[in-house]
Amino acid sequence: MKANQMVGVVALVLAAVLLGSAYQSSHAPLSQMSGGVSGDNAVQAIWYLLGGIVIALGGGLLPIFGRRL
Repeated sequence: MKANQMVGVVALVLAAVLLGSAYQSSHAPLSQMSGGVSGDNAVQAIWYLLGGIVIALGGGLLPIFGRRL
């Protein structure tokens, strides 16, 4: 396995962990209660979600375009 592929796989695993954490923290009972009262979602869950999406895109595209970088 090439280095680009290994880094891509590690990035995809990290993205899965971040997306799972975002899902869990956004569906936590206290997060739902505070979101219902204040009208604001948990900021940490949003950052985990955005980070997971960016890392998943980077990890998925790295093996494809990594040679050109």
